[in-house]
Amino acid sequence: TPPPGTTDVQAGCRVDLTVTADRTSEVHVHVVDLEKPITAGQPLQISFTPSQQGVYEVELHDPDLLLVKLAVR
Repeated sequence: TPPPGTTDVQAGCRVDLTVTADRTSEVHVHVVDLEKPITAGQPLQISFTPSQQGVYEVELHDPDLLLVKLAVR
């Protein structure tokens, strides 16, 4: 939760995400090619600063599940 949606983000501003999954897997942020392992039931903090404009998909692997799209402007 929440269901996948698109969130606007300003280029050059830090993004902080907290992800909690119901299974052990990996969280992947496209464009910045950031991957972090996640353990079921344990919140994972991810921080990065997007520098280029575009849509950054944040997804869970195994199963492939889109979590959010970040529209960097």
